[in-house]
Parts: sequence; structure tokens; C-alpha cells
Amino acid sequence: MKNFIITLTLLFIVSLHSQEIHILEKTKELQNKVQISQGKEKLAAYVHLIEYLSLNQPDKALLEIDSILPLARKLDDKNALIKIYLILGECYAEIHKNELASEYFEKGLSLSKKIKDSSKIAESFIKIGKMKIPSGDLDSALNCFDNALKISEKNNDIQNQILAINYLGILNYILDDLQEAEKLSFKGLKLSERNNFLDGIRLANEHLAIIRIKQGKHKEALEFNKKAFDISQKMDYWANYPAVYYNYAVIYNRMGDFDKAIEFMNESGKIRKSYADFRGMGSDLSMLGRIYLAKKDYSNGNL
Repeated sequence: MKNFIITLTLLFIVSLHSQEIHILEKTKELQNKVQISQGKEKLAAYVHLIEYLSLNQPDKALLEIDSILPLARKLDDKNALIKIYLILGECYAEIHKNELASEYFEKGLSLSKKIKDSSKIAESFIKIGKMKIPSGDLDSALNCFDNALKISEKNNDIQNQILAINYLGILNYILDDLQEAEKLSFKGLKLSERNNFLDGIRLANEHLAIIRIKQGKHKEALEFNKKAFDISQKMDYWANYPAVYYNYAVIYNRMGDFDKAIEFMNESGKIRKSYADFRGMGSDLSMLGRIYLAKKDYSNGNL
């Protein structure tokens, strides 16, 4: 186990810097594409840009609202508008501005229903369901995920099926039905792997890590969490690193490796600060305080 932890730490140190460079280079490439394009090509380039930024610099994606929304409306591209609404909703969700996130998700759902796009209807329901969880409205969340699953199964929409199954899994975790949560998460994982759906694989592994933490199976939790981190890297999903780091901190705190737990929380805080996720930073500070208490170090606790 000790060798596994040392290897894991070295991998993080080596990979994070190169990942940052890669993300900056990719962002510049997409921004240049926007600058040289016109009309529908420019809109497509804008959508690609904000979609990429939503994964690693969500605050930067939100700066493009005043440019991309008027262009999509001018071109009367309803499919692009739906995608933009859902991406912007995700960006607000990443920085914990859930009211604004819900507003854009509802706009996406309304327009999806208007043009009868079943895939986007299902996707919108999933995103709205996610927003219901933090507020404790679990019945509404369950209804959203159930609706998404029914629609996606009817239309053989595999990716939305997977996402709905995964979120039903995490909902059962919250309701403390670990057996059902584990069953659904493994089902989502198998479907994701069969269809090479990276986000589904990431999500299922992240959920299984959380389940294993609650079961006290820390070695398995580390393995699932490492897989979730690897997929996040592959997707350039920088904004998801704090969630994975938080899991690591919880695991190492419970294992009594407080210095390692503090290290992960500090890294999480740096990333959250980079895209102005102040509520997330507050959550990290709270966790960091609990680690220092467990360590019986009463003189520290700042990110």
C-alpha cells in the first residue's frame, strides 16, 4: 500500500504541470478557430470552445455568453442554442451557482421539448436532477432521472441511459441504500465500458469510490478514485479534479495519513480558486479543518 501511495503522488506531481500546458495550448487553438471563422462555422467553433472551457475553466466559458448567444439567435440555430444553454448551465453548476445553472437547464429543456429532441430532453432532465440534489429535493431529482431513463431507453439513447443510471446510483447512496447504489454504479460502469463512454466510466468510478469509502474499504476506494482521476485527465476535465482530490483527502484522513490528506485538499483549493469556485473553496476549508482536528493540530487550517 505504501508503494502504491508513493507512486500515486509522483504521478500527480509529474502530470499536473503538463496537463496545464496542454489545456492552455488547446484553448488557444480553439480561440483562434473562433477568430478566423464566419457564420455557422464560427458558431460551431464557439460551441466547441465553451464546451472545452466548461471542463477546465468554467468561469472563462461564461465570459463568452454575450458573444455566443446573440450569434446563435441571429442564425436561428435551435440545436446550437440548446447545447449552449446546457453547457452554460454546467459552467454555473461547476462554480456552485445553482440557481443560474437551473435557469439555463430549464431553457434547454423548454426548447428541446419545442423542437421534440428526445435526446436533449433526457439530457436536460439529468442536469436538472443533478441540481435538485444539493437542495435536498430528492423526490424531484428521482423524478427527473426516472424520466430521463424512460426517454433514453425508448429511443436507444445509450449515453443518457448511462448517465441516468449513474445518477440514480448516487441518489440511492444519499438515501443510504448502498446495495442498490453499488448495483446501479456497476451497471453504469459496464454499459460505459462496453460503449467506450468516458464520462460514464469516470462518473461510475467516482461513485464507486464514494461507496467504498462509506464501507470502509479504503484500498478499493483508492483504486476506483485513481481510475476516475485518469479519465478526468484524458477528458481534460480539470474542473473535476477537486472532486477527486476531495475523495482522496477523505480516504487518507480515515487511514490516518493526515499530511497526504492535507496535500490533496490544498491542491483542490488551488484549482477551485483558479476558476472562482468560492463555495467549493469553503467546502474544502471545512474538510481541511476536520483533517487538522483529526491530526490534533489546532494551530493550522488555512488553504
